[in-house]
Amino acid sequence: MMLSGITRQCILFIFLLGTCTEATAADIWFENNVFKGVVTPEIMKDTFLHPESFERASRHINVYMVGAPLLIKMHDDFLTKVFAPYLKERNIKLAVDAPAATLAQTPKRIQPRKMDIKLYRRLKALGVRVDYISLQSTLSKSTKDFGGGEYPIERRIEDAISYAKEVHTIFPNAEIGLIDALPTQGKDYEEPYRMLKEAMANAGERLSYIHLDAPFDIPYGRHKGVTWNTLRGVERYVEDSLGLRFGIITTSRDGGEKSSKEFHERVVASMECYLLNGGTPSEFVITSWFPYPNRITPDSPVGDDYPAMSTVYELGTRLKKYESAPIGARPRTEIACTVN
Repeated sequence: MMLSGITRQCILFIFLLGTCTEATAADIWFENNVFKGVVTPEIMKDTFLHPESFERASRHINVYMVGAPLLIKMHDDFLTKVFAPYLKERNIKLAVDAPAATLAQTPKRIQPRKMDIKLYRRLKALGVRVDYISLQSTLSKSTKDFGGGEYPIERRIEDAISYAKEVHTIFPNAEIGLIDALPTQGKDYEEPYRMLKEAMANAGERLSYIHLDAPFDIPYGRHKGVTWNTLRGVERYVEDSLGLRFGIITTSRDGGEKSSKEFHERVVASMECYLLNGGTPSEFVITSWFPYPNRITPDSPVGDDYPAMSTVYELGTRLKKYESAPIGARPRTEIACTVN
């Protein structure tokens, strides 16, 4: 995303006057990964059969992301009579988190990939629209759980292109994006990102966005030298050099291993610290692959228990306040952005 004229003027005013009310207008994506990412169809059904339990949070959700393995297990009646109508009524788009697109030429991924394509055909037949496909860690996933050995960038790019082509035979308008951790792993990202974008374009496909997997704990602890400014540099490269949308995954391994409250606090701090360090992402993605939070709803804390939707509501509320407030009056996180 190139800077608009208004945004450039805003930056100028910040330097001259120290104030500006230009909004970042970031969308919120929510992926219902709780219980270490294991969400059952029964949990999803119970959640959406009680929409009042997350009514406030849903007003802040622009995109609801669901892992392909979970969607595969959902019953047709739930998808067509409950889930899809809920999203449509509230103008929430659907994204699919697609791990089977990664290391797709390894034996362990062949069957999951076939199941993904079968899922997309089924969703199409049911009238369920898919707006986004996020290729989960296609460039950065380790091969250690898939037999080890070398899996070069060229093969990873082949996987992304072939997956995108199959998706677009079913959902031609679905945007293809990448979830990636190369920068937070301390690895080069500019050349792989450029190679992926150009290879997809040469194949008649389009990469639309990159979501950076950047748990709060990494810039907070300066893990492998990564700072908030490092993340900001990734954003500038993705937006200004590649012309893609940039999003940041707001999560916390340390918080998610300890309690739902600590996860909640660090997720909100992740958003605020990134904004306070100059970040202007197109999307914030809330997700967890950890023991906490261990509930999706309600959207308000119960004592020291902070369900995932309460974090969505809090982050969304603070984001709105941040976007509308002058620079000097913007809220500051109560948690330090870096370790002392």
